Amino acid sequence: MIEASAPGSMMVLGEHSVLRGKHALVLALNKRIYVHLTPNTSATIEIRSGLGYYHCTLNQLPNIPLAKPFDYVLQTLKEYPPKDGVSITIKSEMSETMGFGTSAAVIVALMGALNALEGKGQDLKMLFDASKAVIHALCHVGSGADLAASVWGGFGLYRMHPFLYEPYTCSLPFFWSYSGFKTPTPKVIRHVAEQFFGKMDILQALDSTHDALVNHALSCLHHPKEVGALMNQASGIMESLGVHTKALSRFLWSLREQSYGVKFSGSGLGDCAIGITKDGFSMAHMHPVDIAPSGLIVKKK
Repeated sequence: MIEASAPGSMMVLGEHSVLRGKHALVLALNKRIYVHLTPNTSATIEIRSGLGYYHCTLNQLPNIPLAKPFDYVLQTLKEYPPKDGVSITIKSEMSETMGFGTSAAVIVALMGALNALEGKGQDLKMLFDASKAVIHALCHVGSGADLAASVWGGFGLYRMHPFLYEPYTCSLPFFWSYSGFKTPTPKVIRHVAEQFFGKMDILQALDSTHDALVNHALSCLHHPKEVGALMNQASGIMESLGVHTKALSRFLWSLREQSYGVKFSGSGLGDCAIGITKDGFSMAHMHPVDIAPSGLIVKKK
């Protein structure tokens, strides 16, 4: 049996602008998705998780329709089919509804397990590229920032083109808090594109401002008050992008009163907020962020 695991992730700064070549700050959460992969002799694919069960033959795999909750798993298997049958068990320390990059984490973990099954080494950049191809085949959009955090772990500076994932030491007292709902990322990206149709110059100006916030944050990563202020300013950019609602803004302001700064992590229109606490975790729905030092881990048992 092969066990592979990858951490979830959160975006600290750089949402949306990262899609257009700017930088983002991303962290890996110390909450993981585990994929247990066992070869079988029945030429079948079996998938088990807390979300359900799926079964098909290897011959059926290329033509089966993708269906939730296993669409990302099935797309990965379609792109990189095993030579023989496999039984896959997926266990998660995170809810898939909260915006912790669980889709990216399960793809990375499954890719790591499939590589180990075939006796391949874990070339992390190749694995990242392959995982990103799966996301794009399924969703047609995605920066890959969450994938980078799941592959390499830690806290890092990410850029799509030319590729960059540069680790940084960061011990800021981050917290997360769930807004209560999540809008699918492709839908949010389409919403932003509609908002700025014919106004690319304004969007580019917002992107440049967000990139400047990211670069400034790198110079003060050990200063919670300064980074918190930058996060508040980034939240203003996201509001300008049209990915806040009145209720979501009220939610952020309730957290802002207890923090140095707070914003939504991810594309917006829901998801989790991420912030920097100034007086401990004083509210029941403020949860400490523990940064995972490692990304993909693969073990043969």
